[in-house]
Amino acid sequence: MSQHKSFFDGLQPLIFTSTFDVKALYPSIPVKKALEVVRQKLEADETLKDRTKWTPKEIIDLLEICLETHFKTIDGRVFTQINGTPIGKSISGPIAGIYMNWFEEEFIYSDQCKQKPSLWKRMRDDVLIIWEHGEESLDEMLGYLNIHEKRIQFTIEKEKDGVLPFLDLEIHRKENEIKTKVYRKDTHTFRYLHWRSNHPKNCLLGVMKGLIYRAYRLCDEEKDLMDELGFLKDIFISNGYPVGKVEKIFKE
Repeated sequence: MSQHKSFFDGLQPLIFTSTFDVKALYPSIPVKKALEVVRQKLEADETLKDRTKWTPKEIIDLLEICLETHFKTIDGRVFTQINGTPIGKSISGPIAGIYMNWFEEEFIYSDQCKQKPSLWKRMRDDVLIIWEHGEESLDEMLGYLNIHEKRIQFTIEKEKDGVLPFLDLEIHRKENEIKTKVYRKDTHTFRYLHWRSNHPKNCLLGVMKGLIYRAYRLCDEEKDLMDELGFLKDIFISNGYPVGKVEKIFKE
C-alpha cells in the first residue's frame, strides 16, 4: 500500500476515495463485442505468428465454441445462453478481463473522459478510485460509466468518515496517509475448513497460515494486527483445530 500512502502526501483535504463495482460482471459481458476486442488484439499482435500457427479467426472460432453453454431442465427443456460469459468456465475470467481492459482504455484513459480519477485500480469487477473533482462530479462520473454499454452497469460505495472497504481491505484515511487492516463483511460466517473435514492436514494448516500471512500484510497498525491474530486464533480453535497446534503455528 506504500504507493497509495505516498500519493496522499501534500494533497488538499477535499479528496474522495470510492469504489465502483460492476453488477454481475460475467453474465453481463457483451460476448459479441468482447470477441471483437479479442480479435482486434490478436490481429495487432505481431508476435502471434511466432507463438502459434492458429490464425486470429481460428482462435475466435474456438472461443465461440468454448463459450457456448446449454442448460437442461428436469422436464427435458434445453436452454442456450446467448449472452454473458458462463459462470464456472475457465475461459470466462480472461474474456471478461480483456473486455474490461478495453472498456478502461476506451472510456477512462482516453480523451472521452473529461474528469479523470487521480487513481483507478481495478481487480476483476472491483475498482478503487481517488477523486479530486468534488462529490457532485463523482456522481456524474458514475452516470458517465453507465451510459456506454447497457449491460455493463456500475454501482458506487463512497468513503464514510474516512473509512472505505475494498476487497478484503478496510482502508482508513488519516490526514495525508492511509492505514489498512483486514475487512470482513457483516455476513461473514466465521467458518473455515473444519479440522475433522476430509482434507489433508497440510491443506488445513495452509488455510490458517495463509490467513496469518494476510494479517501481517494488510494490518498497518500494531493494535489491528494483534486484534486480527487473536480473532483468527479463536476462530480456528472454534473450528476444531487443536489448541496446542494453533498456539504453535501462531508462535512461528
